[in-house]
Amino acid sequence: VNTNREVLLADATRDPKLKALVDALKTDVQAIGLTQAVLDRRDTASTEIKRACMQKIAQRLSEVMGGSVPYEAFQDFGYSTEVQRCKALRQSNVVWVADLKRGVCRHRAFLFKYLCDILLPYLCRLERAKIERGAHVGHAWNCVKFYGDVDQEGQQKTYTVDLMHDVGRLYDNGTDLLPPDEEVARYQRKDVYQFISL
Repeated sequence: VNTNREVLLADATRDPKLKALVDALKTDVQAIGLTQAVLDRRDTASTEIKRACMQKIAQRLSEVMGGSVPYEAFQDFGYSTEVQRCKALRQSNVVWVADLKRGVCRHRAFLFKYLCDILLPYLCRLERAKIERGAHVGHAWNCVKFYGDVDQEGQQKTYTVDLMHDVGRLYDNGTDLLPPDEEVARYQRKDVYQFISL
C-alpha cells in the first residue's frame, strides 16, 4: 500500500454502507417532496425543494464524515490517520468512501457528487483546485445550479456548497451582473486564500 497515493471509490452496488446511505437519503428527499415532476420543473417552489434536498444530502454526508469543522480547527481534524486506516482495512490505495469516518473537502465533494448524480441528476459538478504545492493540494468542492434560478439578465446562477464548515450553506458564485459571496474564494481556497495555511 502506497501511503502517498489515494484513489476514491463509490459504488453502492458493492458497498453496503454506501447503499444504506443512499437508501436513507432517498427516503429523506421523498419526505421533503422530491419527485420526478419536481426535478423537471423550473419554478420557485421546485427550486426550494431541490435546495432543501441538497442541504439534507450535505448534512447526512457531514454526519458520516466527522461532522462540521470550524475553519480555524481544520488543522486538528485528524483525517490523514483515517485515510491510512481505510487503506489498511482494504489493503489497497483504493479508499472506499463510505469507510471514512473523517473526510475532508475532497472526500466530501466526491461523495456529494456521487449522491447528487443519483438523487438530483444534472445539478451538481465537482471541481478541483489547480494548486500543486502546499496545504491545499487536492482541495475540491461542488458547484450546483437550479434551472430557472437566474439573475435579472437571465444568466444562470451557480452556488458553491459548503460541506465542511457551515454544512449545507450555499455560497452564490455570482454572475456577470452580481458579485460572488465573500465566502466563495475562502471555501474554494482561491485568490489570497490559496496561500494561507489552514
